[in-house]
Amino acid sequence: MERYILAKTVEEALDALEEYGDRARVINGGTDLILLLKDGKIKIDYLVDITNITELNYIENDDELIKVGALVPHSGVEKSRVINEKAAVLAEASRAVGSPQVRNQGTVVGNIANASPAADASLALIALGAEAKVVHKNGERIEKVENLFEGPGRTNLMSKELITELRFQQLGPGQ
Repeated sequence: MERYILAKTVEEALDALEEYGDRARVINGGTDLILLLKDGKIKIDYLVDITNITELNYIENDDELIKVGALVPHSGVEKSRVINEKAAVLAEASRAVGSPQVRNQGTVVGNIANASPAADASLALIALGAEAKVVHKNGERIEKVENLFEGPGRTNLMSKELITELRFQQLGPGQ
């Protein structure tokens, strides 16, 4: 690897992805990506670290939609009052992820972006009808989570795109 880029804003991350294209990968929790790199299953020249983009660390509820930012770890999802009350299936799925260390480091968005076949939260998000906000230099697109997957370890995300948020309808009583 040639370079490690610590982005402080979404714009900085997108600039790096635009410049380096297929030679770069986004890293946040890194629980999937580091293993792939160590095993030689992927080769890249640039890591674009988004862990310092604090604006992506949130869980919001506007009484209709629940929004989860890209930096929220599984432990944040499993402990969130709003997710436990309005989307318990996602909290349960996050509780099932690996060890406490993995839940504190790995993110729900990371599992989606890496199309991990072992990602417990992916099925819960699909059941919730979740959408991903995918941004790039020229704008954004909203994509159903299930439509992002092309197969194990493969998504339709372009190398210059970044998932910044997941959003889904909160569940009503008895759902």
